[in-house]
Order: sequence, then C-alpha cells, then structure tokens
Amino acid sequence: MPARAGACYLRSYTQLSGNHYRSEVIPKVVRQYIGQEYWVGISIYIPSAWYDDGLTLDSPLVFQFHHNSWSGVPDMELPLNIHIDPKESDAWRVKQAGPNGQGIVYVYEASYLPDKGKWTDWVFNLRFSPGSDGFLKIWKDGTLVLARTGSNYAAGHENHPANIQFGLYNWGYRDTYNAGRHATSSRTIYHDEFRVGDANSSYAEVAPGGVPDTAPAAPRMLRVTRVSGP
Repeated sequence: MPARAGACYLRSYTQLSGNHYRSEVIPKVVRQYIGQEYWVGISIYIPSAWYDDGLTLDSPLVFQFHHNSWSGVPDMELPLNIHIDPKESDAWRVKQAGPNGQGIVYVYEASYLPDKGKWTDWVFNLRFSPGSDGFLKIWKDGTLVLARTGSNYAAGHENHPANIQFGLYNWGYRDTYNAGRHATSSRTIYHDEFRVGDANSSYAEVAPGGVPDTAPAAPRMLRVTRVSGP
C-alpha cells in the first residue's frame, strides 16, 4: 500500500486476545491551548478488508483531541474525536463536547464505505473555548463539511490543554467487554500526513498532500520566429 505522501506512514494494530485494544501515537509537544486557534491536517486509510461487526462496542476511535490530564476534569467530555461506527450507520462520526464541555454533540456523520481502500484527508481549523469565541471547521477530502461556533470546552479547565492522539483505540476489545461479542479478532488502520499549525497557518500548509500549485507552468521548447529591433 503506498503512503499518502513520501515513503512512510503509521500502521496501528489491535487484537481481541491479550487485551491489546489500544495502539496510538501521542505527540506530547503538540497541545491545543484553550482560547487559541489551530490548524490540523491528517490522512486516514481504512483497509478494504475492514469488517463490520455490527456491534455497539466495536466503534473504534481513530483520531482524537484528548485532555492533557483527566485530573480535575471528571465532568468534561472529550473535546473532539473521530470514530468509525459500524453499528449505527457504517459511518465516520465526529463527536464534539457540547457547550461548556458538557454532553456530546455529533457534529458530522457520513458513510465510510466509499472510503475503504483509499486515503481520506481531514483538515480541522478550531479554537477550544468555554465562551462564544469557540469554533470548529472541518474539511473532508477538500470539501468543507462543517462550520460550527460557540462554547466547546469547560469553564475553569483552561489550564488543561488538549492533546492530539491518533491510531486505533478499539475500546470494545478490552477484556471486560469482549467475551462472545465480536466476529473480528483484530483491526488495522493507517495514518499519514499529520501536520499542525497555529493561527498564522492555513489550510494550504496543513492539508494532506498539500494544495496543488495553480500558477501556470513556465513555457518550454519556445521557437523564435521573428526578432524585432534595430
């Protein structure tokens, strides 16, 4: 399988046996501080062989903005995540914390079936905030699919920035849940083209694969047929 760009990509694998339900990368230096604007891009590949259990517990997270620490934030939902939901609608589902970080809002849903066997590109432009200045924009494969404004983080927790983590969190594979519940014994997913920028960045800087240069190419193989002058 070719990488989205370059020569490398991240492969994440989980399996039902052995309690191996989580395989994720957490870039610790990449934190989303509350009240600040960020741009984030990533590409995700769902293999063609991805099998749908059709079970509620088999709904793995593949990209998320997670609290830097759960200490002191037990009443706050995850700020934002993407998971694959075969039970409800065979869909990509994007969940965001509700106003003041309370409750869950499903802000975007679309079938992932047409995306199996190819890279799907995501771009986020966002600001986590307990106030009205919070916002979220999402592009999927170059198309703006969501523009949402308003409170999306719990007041009083501004000192708990969000970490980005991605890979595969198949929480339904945990030993306490898995007995007799799954037709699948393992999962594999791929990530590539992860980029993060601050408020001075742009869609073009973080979009997977970059934005094609639209400037006309310089002419080549010119033949001079007439020269004017003295």
